[in-house]
Amino acid sequence: MVLVLVSPALFLDLAKEKTLACGTVRAGRKGSPGDIMNIKDKEIKSMKRGQCVFRQKGRLAACTWKDKFVHLLTTMPATSECSTVTQAVKEKGKWMQKEVQRPAIVELYNKFMRGVDLADQRVRSYQRNTKSYVWYMKLFCYLVWQS
Repeated sequence: MVLVLVSPALFLDLAKEKTLACGTVRAGRKGSPGDIMNIKDKEIKSMKRGQCVFRQKGRLAACTWKDKFVHLLTTMPATSECSTVTQAVKEKGKWMQKEVQRPAIVELYNKFMRGVDLADQRVRSYQRNTKSYVWYMKLFCYLVWQS
């Protein structure tokens, strides 16, 4: 399993090598724009579902989207435009279909990460069975489950 720590420095290094990147990032990562990624901030906390905030510095763009506070970084050419999508939302104890805004960066992320997320989900469901294995057995099992 490859563990990649997403950070603005990594994305900038990839951009120098002419490699485009798009991914989610933890709010407290070093170098990330704290003004839009601090969910304890009053302005960010008061956002309504579907709202988003953008920051851009050179080729690196950062976005915070309130679905469940998703923080994204990208070096791909993306705009701050949003499209309207329908989501199932639980309000007053009932599930309802509601239209919310979704930034273009999220669409890019979903387009290219769908298979990776699915593979991670499948591996995670079997992970607890491998706790007592030594590292090479974990690697072997991971490779078997990926095929």
